[in-house]
Amino acid sequence: MRAHNFVAALLCSCTMSGVALAQTPPPAHKGPTAPIPAPSGTTTVPKEPDPWQGRTDLFIPPNLQPTTKVNVGQVSRSTTANGMLLLTVPRHQIPSVDVTLAVKVPDTAEPLDKSGVSQLVAAMLRKGTQKRTADQISDAIDFVGGNIGAQAAGGAIYISCHARTRDLQLCLDLVSDLAMNATFPDSEMAEAKDELMTTINGVKDNPQALAAWHAANVYYGDDDPRGRPMSKKSVEAITRQDLQAFHDKWFAPNNAILAVSGDADDKALKPMLAKTFGTWKKHEVPPVTDPAPRPLPANGKAMPVRLVDKPDATQSSVLVIGPGIRHADPQYYAVRLMNYTLGGGGFASRLMKVVRSEGGKTYGVDSRFDAGRDAGPFEASTFTRNAETTATLKLVLDEIAKMRKDGPNETELKAAKNNIIGGYGLRLETGSDLAERLIGAEIDGLDSKYVVEYPARLDAVTVKEAATAAAQHLDPRALVVVGKAAEVGPLLKKAGFGKIEVINYLDPVSATERRALQAQRSSTAEVLPAEAMEGRRLLELALNARGGQAALSKVQTLQITGKGMLSMQGQQMPASTEIRSIRGKAVREDIDVGGIPVRVVVANGKAYMMQGNNRSDVPPDKKMEFEKLLFHDHNFILLNALQPGVKLRGLKPTADGGVSYDTLEVISPDGDVYTLLLDPKTHQLAKMQYIEEQSQTRDELGDYRVVDGVSFPFKYKHESGGRTVDLQYDKITVNPKLTPDVFN
Repeated sequence: MRAHNFVAALLCSCTMSGVALAQTPPPAHKGPTAPIPAPSGTTTVPKEPDPWQGRTDLFIPPNLQPTTKVNVGQVSRSTTANGMLLLTVPRHQIPSVDVTLAVKVPDTAEPLDKSGVSQLVAAMLRKGTQKRTADQISDAIDFVGGNIGAQAAGGAIYISCHARTRDLQLCLDLVSDLAMNATFPDSEMAEAKDELMTTINGVKDNPQALAAWHAANVYYGDDDPRGRPMSKKSVEAITRQDLQAFHDKWFAPNNAILAVSGDADDKALKPMLAKTFGTWKKHEVPPVTDPAPRPLPANGKAMPVRLVDKPDATQSSVLVIGPGIRHADPQYYAVRLMNYTLGGGGFASRLMKVVRSEGGKTYGVDSRFDAGRDAGPFEASTFTRNAETTATLKLVLDEIAKMRKDGPNETELKAAKNNIIGGYGLRLETGSDLAERLIGAEIDGLDSKYVVEYPARLDAVTVKEAATAAAQHLDPRALVVVGKAAEVGPLLKKAGFGKIEVINYLDPVSATERRALQAQRSSTAEVLPAEAMEGRRLLELALNARGGQAALSKVQTLQITGKGMLSMQGQQMPASTEIRSIRGKAVREDIDVGGIPVRVVVANGKAYMMQGNNRSDVPPDKKMEFEKLLFHDHNFILLNALQPGVKLRGLKPTADGGVSYDTLEVISPDGDVYTLLLDPKTHQLAKMQYIEEQSQTRDELGDYRVVDGVSFPFKYKHESGGRTVDLQYDKITVNPKLTPDVFN
């Protein structure tokens, strides 16, 4: 990997890692403070009288109770001729409309080895149809000042459009076109995959999100798609054919819900629907069911722990896991109120009071039941300093145990009802809010009266029922901790957690992928004697082609300048670069991409990026890739192949582009494999293939010229993750004097 390719990736990234600014927690309340006696000899100031005391003309607010009656206004529910459920929510106050199509897709629909296919389908829906290109879709909605998008979430793939009333026909046309005629063009796949890769990388640097991914894996298991969050490997494996097959399987009118809300009515809507969705043909769709998650074994006090090691972490993220509840379960309402008291009510919850306000261990703690169409897990999560991990965990588990034993009291239950019921109307404020609730109820398999009767059902819950819900549904079974294993691990063992599984935060979440990665590393480590002999022969030929081992070994530093083009996401930008490097120790690249100057430095165990005067450290996973650059730099990899611990494997010739190349595999001490394709006539390194951030990467080299007795490639092309950097070097200086400040 060249540094400029990483710079390009950062420049196009749409995701930033957020950092919450901590606030000083309030001191624990210990009752009223005793008055301080006045010093002797001082005059006591008389207490001023209360001007409001004894007044009878003051307004006394009534003791209002939140209403349990919900008036959702006019809502129409019908089924079209092709089987699509139609929900219309007329709201004529504002001249705008919202159109939402939800295609039901169970969370178990994805192949185990291709997690992320539903997200990629959603991302690609806007990339082109049989009628419109991606640009034409954008131009059409932008012209009327509307917006359209698609996402996969909550057991469905959603396509949503918002526009003015007069553009309702356009919204219906675009939504139906995306649903019925998406083509998933190959030319757009790389960009869409890049966006998912950015999300995956972001999770690695977000301890709370990473803990949630591992928690899903612990809860559902490796043999359930719900327990296999998408990975770089799974996303890379998805093809256009996979997207088309997934779309053809699930996208059908008889498996879809269309909600139209805002300034629209049934009479005007029907001819529009006939024109846009009328030709959508229904077909048989697999039953939309989600099997119950695997049962987590009861463990008593021996709760298993997955410790995700993040060596640079100063805080640990803690997530307690237990069995959950389905949204359609009759006990859901009691569970909802009980959990509000436990940890779902923010500062009104017991966990926040005990762990933050009184314990001072954290700035935030909560609990939740992931109740959907299936029984997602119960989770209680917080974060704290590494040294406080077990003390904080004890407070959380103790509060869960207390709630399980006794449930909420009458006052707590009333407060929970007042808050949830009192705020319910705000969640139905607009027509689109109501439509969203109606769609969610349909997807989760709830009855038709759920949205209207939700407050009344909550209000009917008794203290006894809430206590029963706590006793039956609070049962912690496992624990995920993301933190520095060297500090947190001994604390967990000392606290009695004996079954601890340690996983590096950069390794795949899936155990299957981790085993495959380990097997790959093991297989590459085994080199047959004949392969090793052929590898040494090919290496010697390649070194001689460069000018010989002795001449190349004299090259300690390099300075390279050049220009070219960066291609990414369908765009091309001019690029110029200056690279200064110390062999095997440091590299600095100053690159200008489309007028944006950026500097990237890898030296002394650190990696950082500068844009202007702003310096930012490279994320840990990217830093590891950059450090690998020092090994596989195409100018020095032949010398590095002679290092102790490196293995060589000579393979059969590889046919590529009509040429049969001699093939040399270089296996680094870390087990990374680099496949070098050597020109059969000149023996120069022509191409190099390797895995970069779990993506197949390819370098092409040419236009070799001799500089100070050593042959160097002046043409360089790098392809990885949908990005291509094509450079022509104009000058290579051998052994320039590079002072340490160059890399500071």
